[in-house]
Amino acid sequence: MIVQPKRIEAFLAAPDAGLSTFLVYGPDRGLVVQRIEALLDRLVGDRSDPFRVGELPAERIAADPRLLLEEAQSLSLLGGRRAVRVRDADDRIKGAVRELLKLPAQESLVLLEGGDLPGSSDLRRAIEKAPQAASLACYRDEGRTLEEVLRQELQRHRLVVDRDAFGALLASLGSDRAVTVAEIEKLAIYVGDPPGKVGLADVRAVIADGGVLSLDDLILDLLTGDGPGLVADLDRLLGEGGNEIMIVNRLQAAFGRLARLRAELDAGSSPDQVVAGLFWKLRDPWKKALGRWTVRAAQRAMRELLELDLRLKGEGGPPRRELIDRVLLVLCDPRLRGAGGA
Repeated sequence: MIVQPKRIEAFLAAPDAGLSTFLVYGPDRGLVVQRIEALLDRLVGDRSDPFRVGELPAERIAADPRLLLEEAQSLSLLGGRRAVRVRDADDRIKGAVRELLKLPAQESLVLLEGGDLPGSSDLRRAIEKAPQAASLACYRDEGRTLEEVLRQELQRHRLVVDRDAFGALLASLGSDRAVTVAEIEKLAIYVGDPPGKVGLADVRAVIADGGVLSLDDLILDLLTGDGPGLVADLDRLLGEGGNEIMIVNRLQAAFGRLARLRAELDAGSSPDQVVAGLFWKLRDPWKKALGRWTVRAAQRAMRELLELDLRLKGEGGPPRRELIDRVLLVLCDPRLRGAGGA
C-alpha cells in the first residue's frame, strides 16, 4: 500500500497493526531517517536496543538474499516485537523483498531505508502492491509544506521572525529536513534566551555560515545563465567547506521546482501568478529563469544532475570539482543547452 503524503503524520503516530514491512524513501535523506526512527520508536520502543533493532546493509542482502528472510523470521530474545533496519535499500534487493512478501507470517518487522527511488523501481512496486507492506515517500520541503515545517520549528524554539527573515529561511532551507531542523536550532542558540526575535541579519549571520544563502545564489546563477557568477559562487561555497553532493541535491530540487512552475506557466498562468509564492527578492530572477527553460529542458537537467550525484558517490574517475564544473557549466551555457532540444 501507498501512504499518501497527507496521511503520513497520522500513520506514523499509529501504524496499521497488520503491516510488517515498510519502505521509507525519497530525495530528502534527513526526512527518510526521521520517519524511519519515528516508526521504530512507535513499533518497538527503544530503537537503540540491539536486542530490539537489528541492522542489515543492502549490499549484504544483495550478496546473500537469504539473510533478509532469516532476519525477518528471528524472534526477540527478550519478548515483544523486533525490527530489522535495512539501509540503502534499492532494486539490488528486489528479489529478496519479493520472497519476504511471500511469507505467510513475519516474526520481525522490516524497515527499508531507501533513496530517491523512481516510479519504475521494482522494489517500490513490490511494496506498493503488497497488502502487508507500506511505502512512505519523503520529498523535499517546498511551498506550504516548508512553511509549516519552519513555523513548527520556530514555535518549538519560541522564535519570532520578521517577514524578511522568514522569507530568507524559505529561500535557504528545504533540501533536507534534518538540515532545516539543525539550522533553526543554531538560530535559536544564536539569538539567546526565548522568546527570541529574529531579523534578516540574524538569518544571514547564522545560516550563511553553512553556505546556504550562497547556495541560493548559485542556484540562481545556473537557472539564469550567469556563468561567471556560477564559477565564483561555486568557488566560495567549496572554499567554505561546502559539500558537493548537498549542492547537487539542492540543484536537483531547484530544477524540480522550475519544471513545476514552468508547467503552470504553460497551462495559462501569468509569470506573476506563478512566482507569487516565492520570497519577493527571488521573484524577478525566477521569472527570468522561466523564460529560459522549458519543462523538457528542466527535466533533462534533473536527470543530468542525478547522474552527476551517482558519479560523485562512486569510486575513481575525475576529481569531484572537475565533474561538477563540467556538468554545471554545460547546463548554464544556453547554446549547449539549446543544442539538446531545450
